[in-house]
Amino acid sequence: MFPLKRLIIRTILIIAMSLSLSESTHVSVGHGHQADAFQCGREAAQMAKGQLHQGPIGLALVLGSDNFQFQNLVEGVRLVTGEEKLIGIPFQRVFTSEFLSPDSSFVVLIQSSEILFTLASAPLEGDNVLAAITSLSTQLRNSRGNLHREYDHRGLVFFDNTESKKILEPSRRMAADIGLDSWVVGLALRSQQKASLVCKDNVLPRGFAAIECLSSPAWGLSEVHVSAFKGQPDVTKEAVKAVLRDALSQMEGASPAFGFLSFNTPLDTVPPEQLKEILVSAKPLVGDTPLIGIQTSDRYFRNESGYLISTGEESVAALLAPK
Repeated sequence: MFPLKRLIIRTILIIAMSLSLSESTHVSVGHGHQADAFQCGREAAQMAKGQLHQGPIGLALVLGSDNFQFQNLVEGVRLVTGEEKLIGIPFQRVFTSEFLSPDSSFVVLIQSSEILFTLASAPLEGDNVLAAITSLSTQLRNSRGNLHREYDHRGLVFFDNTESKKILEPSRRMAADIGLDSWVVGLALRSQQKASLVCKDNVLPRGFAAIECLSSPAWGLSEVHVSAFKGQPDVTKEAVKAVLRDALSQMEGASPAFGFLSFNTPLDTVPPEQLKEILVSAKPLVGDTPLIGIQTSDRYFRNESGYLISTGEESVAALLAPK
């Protein structure tokens, strides 16, 4: 083969490998506009799926307002994505800088060669939290096997859809099972409208669900308390910047593929233009990374070093997934 031809082929291969490595995780976000919840879910899922490459979906997140139509929304998404990697989470509120309505809902689809997602769920029977947590841990262990040894980082996002006053105890039980070298985020949903968690083909009016995340690059998570700064203008916006800076510093040079901003603060009285400004102010830090804001009622954070960040009720937190 001529030297020039070999050089051209080698250059093409290097470029292709670079593109593959730099784009190991693809994330798309869909938003429906239909009045009917089922059709809205289907439309949002089709929009998100149309932005991805051919191939399996690693995780399908359905995020919506905790109202009685949430399950219909999830069923519309299921029609498009299937249920193997499907999880539907009803939040008190979910929004982006483009869609700020209290009734907004989104479908987030993720394809990744660097992150492996595993789902598990368990109903809460009576007050037997230990049995439910044991079931979750067993499901994750059986699905994972020894695969976690092939990845540098392991984490867990845990959802509590019960009437429990605090998420601390069930989150600690999950954190103990997954190991001290893993990060853990626990989110209390406590739906006012009694919307159900949906995980694969399980509908959970009262129970727990978890997403285990095995990855080669590092994730970033951080939290800042804001209760001491009540009444001060721009405190939430500055808190968002602070948690994003800290989360980015933990990612070992990796760029974020997407992120969540969790607000344990009342948002009902915050004007839409102010919410938009809060998310837009993050753009200089994360560029065009999709950021989704969620409102929760309680939260548990533990980083990979085993340090409990806090479970503050008046706080802002960030969770960034790597590319």
